[in-house]
Amino acid sequence: MDLGDGRLVRTPILEARLDRYFKQLVAPVPDSVILEADKIVAKTRKDKESFKFVVWWLTHTYETSPVMGMDAVFVHLVEKYYVTGEAFWLSDELRDKIISRAYTIAPNLIGQQAAPLELKDTSARKTSLYDIKSKYTVIVFWDPTCGHCVTEVPKLDSAWKASWKDKGVTMLGVRTDGTREEWTKFIRDNKMTGWVHAWDPEYKTNYRKFYDVYATPVVYLLDERKKILAKRLGVSQLDDFLKRETGGDKRKQ
Repeated sequence: MDLGDGRLVRTPILEARLDRYFKQLVAPVPDSVILEADKIVAKTRKDKESFKFVVWWLTHTYETSPVMGMDAVFVHLVEKYYVTGEAFWLSDELRDKIISRAYTIAPNLIGQQAAPLELKDTSARKTSLYDIKSKYTVIVFWDPTCGHCVTEVPKLDSAWKASWKDKGVTMLGVRTDGTREEWTKFIRDNKMTGWVHAWDPEYKTNYRKFYDVYATPVVYLLDERKKILAKRLGVSQLDDFLKRETGGDKRKQ
């Protein structure tokens, strides 16, 4: 295909080929996708409509990808084609909105060092993410008044007690909303002992930005150096991930 032929944009062929190429032929890891995306975009540069469509399609595809870690592709595309002003078809307002979204995601990409969290526990004593010395840390941003949290947080606790604790996992629960009474009552009622339960009463850590917390619960898995290994996983997905991680550790030993 001549990707510089703008007439393809007015047919279903181009989108179908892009979809097949990136879903079936490119390795589903960010570095591989970024490399191929830039190659494809380079082939569209002699036609504005083709360039516009391909950059838009890639941006939308990887901003909304269900595959963990692919948000790194979205951030790369925004930095290369939007921040530089090449997305000529967008208004300043919409371009700034897309750039702002990428900059929100950038600090919490897989492999990044987790942002510091200076918090207070249920007794108002100071506690910190980086004070936790553990092989793995699971951070759970949650709200005792959130319906989804009410279901998922006890499941996380059960999985931790059943197996994750023995794998060297420490649970850090960060309250995002709800009153202190609602928070502590939920912890007591669900017997969530053994966690580090904390919150940021003055919102000094700006965790909503640095951890992209716009809904709850939000779950992160960190390694012993507090680098992000995984994020936004459900209980079963996180359990599978930890089994692979710890299984790998055993094989190395």
